[in-house]
Amino acid sequence: MVDDFINRKHGRAKYSIRIHTEPVLRPTYGVILYQEQVMQIAQVLAGYTLGAADILRRAMGKKNLKKWQNSVKFFAKVQLKMASY
Repeated sequence: MVDDFINRKHGRAKYSIRIHTEPVLRPTYGVILYQEQVMQIAQVLAGYTLGAADILRRAMGKKNLKKWQNSVKFFAKVQLKMASY
């Protein structure tokens, strides 16, 4: 991951960023490097609240499988709801 960032920063690798995540990932050349980026992407793509995004971030950081699975289910539920709009 860090190697991708370095290669992209120095122009040794091409990359593209999806329009919805572009403001979040532009500073890191399309690579998620920081936990805060995970939270921002969850907010942008799935409509997470800041609190729900923080739960997702903590589940990932602590590698808590049960919380991660619950977050994935929540993410899918919100995505389905957003798709219906």
